[in-house]
Amino acid sequence: MYLYRNREVESFYPLHFFKNLSDIRIGILTNLKRYGILYNSEPTYLIKLDDILCKGIYIDETFISHTKLSFKQNTILLKDGEIVGYYILNKTAYNRINTKSEIEGIKLEYAYSIIKHNLEIIKKDYILLNKEYTHNTTDNLILYGEKRNLFICETVKINGKIIFNTENGPIYIDDNVIFNGFNHIEGPCYIGKDTIVDSVKIRPGCTFGKVNRISGEIEESIFMDYANKHHIGFIGHSIIGNWVNLGALTTNSDLKNNYHNVRLTIKEKTIDTGMLKMGCIIGDFSKTGIGTLINTGTITGVSCNIFGSKSTEKFYPSFSWKNSTIMYDIEKAIDTIKITMNRRDVTLNKDTENTLREIIKKERNSNGNQKLS
Repeated sequence: MYLYRNREVESFYPLHFFKNLSDIRIGILTNLKRYGILYNSEPTYLIKLDDILCKGIYIDETFISHTKLSFKQNTILLKDGEIVGYYILNKTAYNRINTKSEIEGIKLEYAYSIIKHNLEIIKKDYILLNKEYTHNTTDNLILYGEKRNLFICETVKINGKIIFNTENGPIYIDDNVIFNGFNHIEGPCYIGKDTIVDSVKIRPGCTFGKVNRISGEIEESIFMDYANKHHIGFIGHSIIGNWVNLGALTTNSDLKNNYHNVRLTIKEKTIDTGMLKMGCIIGDFSKTGIGTLINTGTITGVSCNIFGSKSTEKFYPSFSWKNSTIMYDIEKAIDTIKITMNRRDVTLNKDTENTLREIIKKERNSNGNQKLS
């Protein structure tokens, strides 16, 4: 089983800098774990395909499927006419394969595609994991919907009252999650390991990675790992990167007043998402100040510090300070990142630091210490 690097990886800006796309959690699982469970074999990641393919199944890392494949001959795998993989029984050059077959699954084209499909993927991941209900309803745990659609790990702590609603989809609560106060959670939803949930209203279609701090209202959004939204505010139809901190009352818009499709701007390129609701995508290590109002379809790169009394701009390149034109000093940014990570007993490694320096050179054409802040 092989997953290979997508050639259009930069279409997933700003999520592609520190992880392979196959390592990004979508639904409940990463694609590496998803295919590992499906085929009972840990996939090997390939930076590029060789001209000659040996026996095995080769899948584009941006293609998500819950259907186990089986063919009787070498086959090119297609989704809506686009190549998403190869099923190889006999060693061959991939450009010599004549048989083609359309297969079931989801092909992600851009970062916003994750938001579009996350709700559906949670449902299918839950079925794949085949978990059984383990908790009884009590005075502090109320369930609306079917028990089989709720899985809570034994190490979860509920300090207060919580309402789970699985009428529209399953809810999976992973190890060592702590609930404080009153919480209302609607499925489909996944809450990752060691996350603290404080008086939150979670609407359907949300995924939270490990060691998050979440509060307020959240709808159809994906939080990566170590993200902090520990205050009141609304986040909807958005992706929040690793180590992002959202200041108190940070709120995003996910719907245009004219009800037209949301358009994104990435590096001077405008993209029509085809989505009526689309919030924001915030890159790793970025932060918002108190009361930040995030515009519909806003994209921020890596290590941005966004604050001010006005609604945000549509695009912030990496290392933006307050607005898109002022550059965040790289040394100050890295120092803050180290402090942030140390608060969670994590150390910034040299590879990540080097990547940060490469990003500022590429996006800002700078070594990072020529301007503010």
